[in-house]
Amino acid sequence: MKKHEFKVIKPSDSEIIAFLSKNSSVKSRVKNFPNFQGDIQYWIDTQAKKPHLLLVLTPIQKGVTEPLTAWIEEEGSTYSLDIIPLLSPSPDALTCFLTCFSQKCTLLAVPAVQDEASIDLLELAGFKRVGSLIKGQGFFKGTPHHVMKYRV
Repeated sequence: MKKHEFKVIKPSDSEIIAFLSKNSSVKSRVKNFPNFQGDIQYWIDTQAKKPHLLLVLTPIQKGVTEPLTAWIEEEGSTYSLDIIPLLSPSPDALTCFLTCFSQKCTLLAVPAVQDEASIDLLELAGFKRVGSLIKGQGFFKGTPHHVMKYRV
């Protein structure tokens, strides 16, 4: 198993921010997220001091974060989890993150139905399919997505 180091990144982490801004495929996915504002957490997985995986945790609030409010837990926080590969992340990276993430919460991931690699990664880490949705606008663009859930 490769050694993973997870940490929250902030705008002052210039080396990582520079890497993200130079990587065009990552830049196109990250641009939809608010720029380090509010309660959003940006976690980076580094291996041998190189970023391999970016995890974005966004709080889900009733009446604010549609359409995922149906899966909000009554107790604790619920976050949407976006997984953005940077370099070749190892399959155990998400599992390692979940074992070191100490906050009691529920994580929801919404991979596209045809994104088998992400679905396999999430299931390997213990996420369960709890629903599906198709949004006609915005990020989903009418593409069917699974809703997958994990309780930390």
